[in-house]
Amino acid sequence: GDMNRIRIGARTNIQDGNVEEYSMQLASQAAEFAYGGIYVNVIPKEGGNTFRGALFASGTNTGLQSNNLDSDLVQRGLRFPNQIKSLYDINPSFGGPLRNNKLWFYTAARFVNTQSYIGGLFYNADPKSWVYTPDTSRKAVNDQRGKNESLNLTWQALEKHKFTLFYNNELQCYCHFGISPNLSPEATLYMQSNNRLVQGTWASPITNKLLVDAGFSYYWNDLPRDRQPGSTEPGITNLSTGLTYRGGGQVRNPQTIDYMRAALSYVTGSHALKVGFVYMYAHGRDWTFRTNGNLTYSVLNAAGGGVTPQSVTFYTTPYSNTYNMRPGSLFAQDQWKVGPLTINAGGRLDLFRSAYGDSRVPATEFLPTERVYPGAEVLHWTDFSPRLGVAWDLFGNGKTAIKASMNRYVLQEAKGNTTALDPVLAATNSISRTWNDANRDFTLQGDPLNPAANGELGPSPNSNFGKPTSTLRFDPAWASGFGVRPYQWEGTVSIQHELVPRLSVNLAYFRRIYGNFIATYNELVTASDYSPYCITAPVDARLPGGGGSPICGLFDLNPSKLGQVSNVRTLASTFGEQKEHWNGFDLTLNARLQRGILLQGGLSTGKHMADNCAIWSQHPNVGDAVFTSATSPSLPTSTGTSSASGAPAQFCHQVTPSITQVKFLGSYEVPLAKVQVSGAFQSIVPDPTQGQAFTPMGLPANYVATNAVIAPSLGRNLSTGANGTVTINIAEPGRIYAPRANQLDLRLARTFTIGRTRIQPLVDFFNVLNANPVFQFNSAYGTNGASWKVPQSLMPGRLIRLGGQINF
Repeated sequence: GDMNRIRIGARTNIQDGNVEEYSMQLASQAAEFAYGGIYVNVIPKEGGNTFRGALFASGTNTGLQSNNLDSDLVQRGLRFPNQIKSLYDINPSFGGPLRNNKLWFYTAARFVNTQSYIGGLFYNADPKSWVYTPDTSRKAVNDQRGKNESLNLTWQALEKHKFTLFYNNELQCYCHFGISPNLSPEATLYMQSNNRLVQGTWASPITNKLLVDAGFSYYWNDLPRDRQPGSTEPGITNLSTGLTYRGGGQVRNPQTIDYMRAALSYVTGSHALKVGFVYMYAHGRDWTFRTNGNLTYSVLNAAGGGVTPQSVTFYTTPYSNTYNMRPGSLFAQDQWKVGPLTINAGGRLDLFRSAYGDSRVPATEFLPTERVYPGAEVLHWTDFSPRLGVAWDLFGNGKTAIKASMNRYVLQEAKGNTTALDPVLAATNSISRTWNDANRDFTLQGDPLNPAANGELGPSPNSNFGKPTSTLRFDPAWASGFGVRPYQWEGTVSIQHELVPRLSVNLAYFRRIYGNFIATYNELVTASDYSPYCITAPVDARLPGGGGSPICGLFDLNPSKLGQVSNVRTLASTFGEQKEHWNGFDLTLNARLQRGILLQGGLSTGKHMADNCAIWSQHPNVGDAVFTSATSPSLPTSTGTSSASGAPAQFCHQVTPSITQVKFLGSYEVPLAKVQVSGAFQSIVPDPTQGQAFTPMGLPANYVATNAVIAPSLGRNLSTGANGTVTINIAEPGRIYAPRANQLDLRLARTFTIGRTRIQPLVDFFNVLNANPVFQFNSAYGTNGASWKVPQSLMPGRLIRLGGQINF
């Protein structure tokens, strides 16, 4: 089974009908694995000498869901809850012999359609208007549909040679891609993705101690994201409410990944040695284009109604760029037993190479020069990561084990750095300028290719816009070096003890330390070219301390330096120490009691620290310092504009409170009724901006500070002009969270057996208690806080889903 793992580093879905087993690895990964965190190995069904199959189906709709919206939530601004409209899921599977004892197959398909209402969001009554007007007769819907088919072939060629070939094809329509309470339906994109996966493996136990395991995979995907029918460009973002409406830019980015691996294992009773290699080649092309105006607008709510234009962003679209990435590694890991000790030791050599391809870009509206660039290598990283783990059978009776590990992992690198250096993108493909529409005719007057203030446009923050001039380069010592890639150290200590037979408890401590942070700085300006200023936060009981306090550590570039941009990307340690780590504890229980009672679960708690004060205090010209999470304060943008949206420098050191999650699952069969009752309970703190699992940043309050608010402290107008604004998080990160959410889910199942056929009807109850904690809040404070903390999504109300499975 384990020799037939599906290993890919890309987006795909494998339907349950063709899966024999999911194997999850949570921490302390061996040298075979590059990254820390969670790995899921999918082991497909192989078929056999008997034809067998299964059919799973389930569905629900609005009529089977309770309404958990109460008067308090309505008063706080939520007009209706997020809710299921309809859902169905059909998953047939079948397999058997093509040739007994030699060749087997297993195939499956899946058909899914999900439609759900987005809490509080309506369709835009007039997508052409400058003002979003909700059509309260039409709730906004997140609609997704997809189909998937897969085939697994297994060939026992010889007694010691087994081959598999797996194929998976998937079509998915994310018909309003990205839709959220902050993105109106017409401004979403229509994405109909297609991906294919082909994988082959070979396993051969050459002797009873020596095993060869090899595999390859080919993965292709295409993610075309097109405008919605009826959308209108340019798109508009209302800074007062955080809502984007009218239209959005289109993207296409097909990608191919070739993956190869091989390993040799030597296993005896007390010793296991494994050596091997992994190589991957990923290449793709990104297209970015707009079909009706290469710009977008931002506005503020106007007194008495309507909106006031605030800024305009110009894009040098359309353009395209190509890239390739070539990660590879060699690894060796050894395990041996010495009395009551089991020792795991290993090491991994990781190589990462990337490049962008040749390009030719015709002249565009805002970059009226044809560009021709040769391809070039970008990153050339080499890292060695040691792995060490020890397990001690404390009393020698197999009931109490103490485990410890210390492992280094590189952080996963995507295409972002590689494509950023491509001259097509590094030649300033977008720029934002203030727009003073004094006559309120909503018609832009001004020349965006003139960097000086002109017409209704404020001064340009980058004088290179509209020119085929790259504004970014990489420090060679960072782009091509040993041990410079971002990494993390993971240390764990745990004790596992069997209290009584079939009842065990585990206590574990985890510490993660991150390093090799990345920063970008503008080499044409220095710290002395920035002027510091403070603002006073609005008085608001919802803010930490009730608001009204000074917010300092904000900087604005001196006007004489505005537009001078030459960015360099390098290690943040060049400018000072930057730190980030996480500490956590897990306490878990595993009980398999008599009468078929199963109970598993426990609690997890931890806190996060991030600090870049050493950089902030000395180098305000350094921007885009990269932390692994969203906790970090934002530094001024490296383009030399006013302080970036994000936390001010006074919040440069952040320690979150300990956030605890509690989760349990269990099952029990009622003896007389023979009904299987199972359930899951969780108590979590959701991410208040995404409605997902907890993240350290908490809820920001993105206050739009106008020039009138800033100028008294700054002693002059903002460098972007008297019409400029700066978006500042006036709520210290890690202070405001969503309320704790408690959820109980149950399932009732009964199995009927007729010959070789098993029929199992299922009834699922989600959110049995019909709780309504808020999962997501609006983070846009705007200029007056009217939209801030308005609830945007809840835990979905109690839902009943009907389903069943037939195995034959």
